[in-house]
Amino acid sequence: MDVGSIILSDNKLTGKLRPQLFESSSLSVLALSRNNFSDELPENIGNARAIMMLTLSGNNFSGHIPVSISNIYRLLLLDLSRNRLSGPVFADNPLLAYIDLSYNEFSGEIPVTFSTETQILSLGGNKFSGGLWR
Repeated sequence: MDVGSIILSDNKLTGKLRPQLFESSSLSVLALSRNNFSDELPENIGNARAIMMLTLSGNNFSGHIPVSISNIYRLLLLDLSRNRLSGPVFADNPLLAYIDLSYNEFSGEIPVTFSTETQILSLGGNKFSGGLWR
């Protein structure tokens, strides 16, 4: 499927995201928030390198954020809030301006590797500990 935008938020979609969804070279917006998707995010999520807005909040995703997400070089907005994600938090993307990872199960120290372009960083409702800045 080679579609520019997929916006299916606020439905009753279930199951897991299929890796084929991220093989599109023209997908620029993927909005699947507030459904009932579960399981881990596909490891190949970074293959959809044209995505500018990725909103998957309010589902039941678990596990870690795939490292391949840093391959999405045009990503400006990332909203993975209100899931059950855990593991290391990273944002190795120079254009990423809006990041919402709130209300997940992230723990440990708050990462300081976010881009200087990050304008909004929402990490509340997790299990972070330690100092605020190193």
